[in-house]
Amino acid sequence: MVFKCMTLPHVLIGCPTFEGKKYCLQEYFEGLSGLTYKNFEVCLVDNSFTPAYASLLESQAKKWAVENGKPFTVHRMAFDL
Repeated sequence: MVFKCMTLPHVLIGCPTFEGKKYCLQEYFEGLSGLTYKNFEVCLVDNSFTPAYASLLESQAKKWAVENGKPFTVHRMAFDL
């Protein structure tokens, strides 16, 4: 008996980040765009002290999601000081 998988398993790509990693955001989004596996969604977890970085993440994530047709969420975990 041979079993065939009709669809690829759905994968969640999670990544913690904080404002100190702002320098590599562009590379991160480019890397996601270059993935050959196609059945995935992305979740960034922001652990920054200011809401400005979360806003930057959300705007870039929204742009990437529209361009690539993939779900992308950003969760903010840090507290404002």
